[in-house]
Amino acid sequence: MSYLLANFKRLYPETLRTRLAIFLIIAVLTPIVLLGFISYYWIYRVQIDKVQMDLQSILDNETTQMQGALDDLSRASQLLTNNGGIGEDVLAYASEKDMYKKAKLFQGINKSIDNIYFSSPSIGFLFFYMPGSEGSYFFSNEQVRSDFSARSLPVFLHANKLTYYGIHPTAISASSGYNVLSLVRTLEDDEHNPVMYVYLESREENLKLLLSQMRYSMSVKHVVETQDGRIAYSDLPQKYPIGTSYGKSTKTDQYKEFSSSNPKGWKMHVLVTRKEYMHEVNRWRFQFLSLSILSVLVTALLFFTIWKMVYRPMYRINLVISRFDFKRNQGKLVRTGMREFDAILQNFYSMSDRIIDLLDEVETKERKRGQLEVEKLLIQINPHFIQNTLNTIQWISRMNGQTEIVRLVTLFTNVLHYNLGKKNIMVTVEEELAVLRDYVELQSIRYDFHFEVNFDVDQSLLQVQIPRFILQPLVENALYHGLNHEKGSVQVMISYDQDDWLRLAVHDNGQGMSQEQLTRLLENDERSRKTGLGIGLRYVTQMVDFYYGGRGRIDVQSTLGEGTSIMLVLPPDHKGGNSQ
Repeated sequence: MSYLLANFKRLYPETLRTRLAIFLIIAVLTPIVLLGFISYYWIYRVQIDKVQMDLQSILDNETTQMQGALDDLSRASQLLTNNGGIGEDVLAYASEKDMYKKAKLFQGINKSIDNIYFSSPSIGFLFFYMPGSEGSYFFSNEQVRSDFSARSLPVFLHANKLTYYGIHPTAISASSGYNVLSLVRTLEDDEHNPVMYVYLESREENLKLLLSQMRYSMSVKHVVETQDGRIAYSDLPQKYPIGTSYGKSTKTDQYKEFSSSNPKGWKMHVLVTRKEYMHEVNRWRFQFLSLSILSVLVTALLFFTIWKMVYRPMYRINLVISRFDFKRNQGKLVRTGMREFDAILQNFYSMSDRIIDLLDEVETKERKRGQLEVEKLLIQINPHFIQNTLNTIQWISRMNGQTEIVRLVTLFTNVLHYNLGKKNIMVTVEEELAVLRDYVELQSIRYDFHFEVNFDVDQSLLQVQIPRFILQPLVENALYHGLNHEKGSVQVMISYDQDDWLRLAVHDNGQGMSQEQLTRLLENDERSRKTGLGIGLRYVTQMVDFYYGGRGRIDVQSTLGEGTSIMLVLPPDHKGGNSQ
């Protein structure tokens, strides 16, 4: 099993083009083959049944009409009996001696026979003759053949006192010898002795129409079988001789046989050659084959169209992807002409633009980071020397009992160590606030408490991480550039908003800024860069942009004479994307 599976995997095509072709061929040809096979089988049966039913129906109709012709002969013969029929007049005519009466009888009998011809159009010829006197015929409207003898006629059917003959040449002398069905009826006396016979035969066209091929859509041969199994008529006298028995020995595989039986016991057969019998079916086969070939050609065209609709756009998409080189202007945009594939291409173009934007953003951030490092290096001028000097001042002051100087130097050392130290860039809110309070205390000593700074902090946020040194520049700006009177105050608030974003706000009630000043500040105008306010705000802005990208923002609102509010809004994760 594993060997077969391994061979299957080895033979299984690896390219989408080949797989698509294989599956499309299978998907298209399978229903065609199955439906074609089923359709062929059932339509073939329908065609065969149709041919058989048509032939059998025509044959049954011919049998019924032939029996109808025999029944017409029987009904007409009843008008010629000697029991209330014309036969009584004919017997009286034969025995009458009076010539006048005989002439009157003759006239009446002829008139009655004319009525029978008129009322029974299937009767073509009739006459009377006496027993033992064949050759002497009464009331015949045509000349009887000289060699005619009723006893030599082939018997077709016996029914009571009626004897049907056929199929034999007509008894009319002046004829082309066409075939007819005939009947001989016996007229008996009171003692049931035959006293006269009446002979009737069918018209020429009756049997000619019955045994013709006009009703069939193909060439057929008729064979009529009598009540006792003899062949009474045959269109194939060499294979089916008249007078011989019709049985299995006479049948041949060359012909397809159809039979129709009559309640009287006789049968009619129709023989069709196998080639002629299959002609209709073969014609249908040709039509079916032509339609199948046309279906396959149409299917092949559809398959090629589907294959081209799928593979060509995929080729173009692959070509576009392979030519991608991280440049914005990559020439004319490719279109496949199909909405689904164009959507994929559009997504790829959007993704490539996003990738390029991300690369540009990374490059810009790295450049800004380098600038920040340079700025940091510029302000970290020999920090160890400064700290050592401050420690010396602190020790001398403590030795001399200068506690205020010791406190001042201690606060300044803490702030300086926090700002210039080598701790992580990301710190907790608690750490940022501790240094900020030292800075505020340091400034309050310097300004002799001419301002107040209030803190409103959600205690649940103390361990949230934020970039180091982002609150002090804002508070410093508020102290240096916002307050201009002894009752100045600064409010520092740290809280969540309803969407779980962190809000760091610094409010002052100082002199505020005009709209023009605020615009220059926000647009990083050259004059704003030279002031402490512009430098501090620019630093904080760069820090937020570097560590939070476009997710963090700074909102500045100021009203001249009322004060300024600066708010930092940081995303819900509260951690910078470049925390190191």
